[in-house]
Amino acid sequence: MTKNIIISNSLYWAAIGFMAIVFIATIILNSYLFILDNQLTQQVYLSRVNFQKATLIVDYRIGQKRVFEGDIPIGGLTLYDVLLMTAESGRLDVKFVKTNDGKIHLLKIDQFINGDTHWWELQIPKLNWAKQLNQWDVDLKQIYITGGTTAYLTYK
Repeated sequence: MTKNIIISNSLYWAAIGFMAIVFIATIILNSYLFILDNQLTQQVYLSRVNFQKATLIVDYRIGQKRVFEGDIPIGGLTLYDVLLMTAESGRLDVKFVKTNDGKIHLLKIDQFINGDTHWWELQIPKLNWAKQLNQWDVDLKQIYITGGTTAYLTYK
């Protein structure tokens, strides 16, 4: 013997609606857990990265020097990144220009323009190395500052 069970239209759509709500809630919960997992993974990764201190001394050659110290990852940071981080901290006004071939050049620091008659020079005494930053073949993304380094930016 078989029984014919008649399901009302409203009961059918209520069941479909309930299943749709459970499906959407599952997607939202999975998305939240995925984002949470990614954030935790990033925090664990960042906690494993070793940092060392580096110092940047900006010498305006008018009796004024500014000293910046910060953490640098083991692989180092480019001079562009160091200047950008210093500028973002609000303690230095730095302007850059990007050329058509992708090089980043220094335009000025505060009101001191990096030009032909006066320019900024980067010096790293530990390596006995110096470079004028007003030359157009200089790319700030190719100069690296590593932990333990003291770098001098001097206005000449």
